[in-house]
Amino acid sequence: MSKNKHIALILPDTIIRLGMEKLLSDFFSPITIDSSNGLSNLAPYDLIITDSIHFINNTTVFLPHKRNVLIINNLPSDDTSMINAFDNTETIIKRIQSVFKQPCRSTYKDTNERLTPRETDILRCVAKGLINKEIAKLLNISLNTVLTHRKNISAKLGVKTSSGLTSYAIINGIISTNDL
Repeated sequence: MSKNKHIALILPDTIIRLGMEKLLSDFFSPITIDSSNGLSNLAPYDLIITDSIHFINNTTVFLPHKRNVLIINNLPSDDTSMINAFDNTETIIKRIQSVFKQPCRSTYKDTNERLTPRETDILRCVAKGLINKEIAKLLNISLNTVLTHRKNISAKLGVKTSSGLTSYAIINGIISTNDL
């Protein structure tokens, strides 16, 4: 008999919350779903599903549980911590199953490579919305060097888009929402 999965749905949108409840109850059993939208104690949950606004406004609450958080957004992303609200049911279910199959999953591409201090500086600039030319000028490096660092960051993290890199930076505490 499989362990009962405890899932928190912290979603202000009633239609999305009800749709997720239905989807979860149809595909996962046994489960307990809490959609009270409370942020007080997330520790007992195997999975926390929220939207990007709640996540960004409450990063200090979510960060300790980042390995079990899925964020619903409306943009395509290869980021394994995101669910695209427009994806088909099969894709959403696979994304949720990945949390249950790997209790200690990495939010991003699992790699032994870590970002260098300079790559972290570049990532911070990308998350702040700077373009490559601005980053080069700010850090006093060439545009080609910025592009090389961006390529290396994307390869290490498995994240290609600026929005995905920004999410990574926020989720991993490289930048705070106050810096955006």
